[in-house]
Amino acid sequence: MQGIDPWSAVVAIGRRYYRLPIQAARLEYAKISPSSQDVVLSIDVIQFLAEPRDFLAVALLALRPGGLLYVTVPNFGSGESRREGWNWRHFLPLSYLNQFTAGSIRRLMETVGFESVRSKPFGGTEGDGFLRVTAFKPVLANLSWEGLSDAVDDEGLPPLDRSTVRVASLSREQRAWRENGHLISPGLISDRLIDNYCQARRLVEGYTSSTPYMHVPEIRDLCLCKPLADLLEHLLGEPMGLHLNLTGWTSTERDWHQDDYLNPPWVNGHYAGVWIALDRISPDSGPFEFVPGSHRWPIIRRAKVLKLLGYEDGDDPYWPWESERLLTPFFEREIERQGLRPERFIANKGDVLIWHSRLVHRGSRPERGGAERRAIISHYSAVRLRKDMPAIRRHPGGGLFFELGEASNDGIGKGLVSKLKSLVVRQRSTSTDYGPAITRQ
Repeated sequence: MQGIDPWSAVVAIGRRYYRLPIQAARLEYAKISPSSQDVVLSIDVIQFLAEPRDFLAVALLALRPGGLLYVTVPNFGSGESRREGWNWRHFLPLSYLNQFTAGSIRRLMETVGFESVRSKPFGGTEGDGFLRVTAFKPVLANLSWEGLSDAVDDEGLPPLDRSTVRVASLSREQRAWRENGHLISPGLISDRLIDNYCQARRLVEGYTSSTPYMHVPEIRDLCLCKPLADLLEHLLGEPMGLHLNLTGWTSTERDWHQDDYLNPPWVNGHYAGVWIALDRISPDSGPFEFVPGSHRWPIIRRAKVLKLLGYEDGDDPYWPWESERLLTPFFEREIERQGLRPERFIANKGDVLIWHSRLVHRGSRPERGGAERRAIISHYSAVRLRKDMPAIRRHPGGGLFFELGEASNDGIGKGLVSKLKSLVVRQRSTSTDYGPAITRQ
């Protein structure tokens, strides 16, 4: 980490009180090695510059391929700016040498060479007084499917992914899965299961563990109910086991990615994600977005992505997010090249979307800051293949889950867990037992 600031007083304070390495210089003249930075932050800077293009060009040069530029500026396209005109409090022509709107800053950044430029309003009296702008340096020019993927024989793929399938014998759900890589099942989950889970979640204000199903019976009831377990097996061709939950009630805002390359190489699509709407999903809350048909793209290999990122292995838990700086722009170009159209899951309570492990998807950015998007996301793998995971148990509702233990980083004290379990025993008749262990051959 390093800082750059032309104001010597700020440099002195940063060095003395924050122990930060800060250069006293303008960015355009600072000593920064090309392609050395993962992120460049510019907070309320470029509106002061006579030549913002030069500044952005240096930022582009400093970033590694796929690196992130994060900029904030006053929004001269805000409602207050349009109404007040020259009287707007941020119209300061003696200080601000540039006035940016979402459109003008996007065009400037694209002209310099950035891609995937996105802006989001925030602040001010109406929530749009400023802009947060993110942009990426293009990935390596030689990034290709050949450098990312491997071919897999039909025998290693799930039945519906194979090249030879008797389509006439497939059910409606199986045909949709094979053709589109996803299936939407309206009203699959009952209000009772959803309401029970939401009540339990409110007691602890959410979970930070990735396996909260291990200590929250309501999650097991919801995510392992028989209609969902049966549908997953119908699509994947074999029993599937739950091993991950995402329980946030706002968009993850993760950009375009697939799930399959995050897995060991022997999984090969025997994996599915499930998005359950716990309430009506508003279009401005950052809905789940996906690209139908992208599940037919080649299988990207984890080892090849790690090598491109410069990782020796996948032990760093942040590497999946790091991978997006390479793969998101690559996916965006492929979406455009193939003329594919992303879709959004605008759901009602109880609706379920199941997606293929290679379906390109993302959590879109909400149009309203902090907009609530009540959902629970679960990931499942074929029990037969995940011998890297411990024991399997069957829930009384019908589904299977991997016994990964009560994660210690879930942010829930033992007292609250005990309180939650005692409340569950009093309020529900469904067993809180984990269920019987399953022996794998």
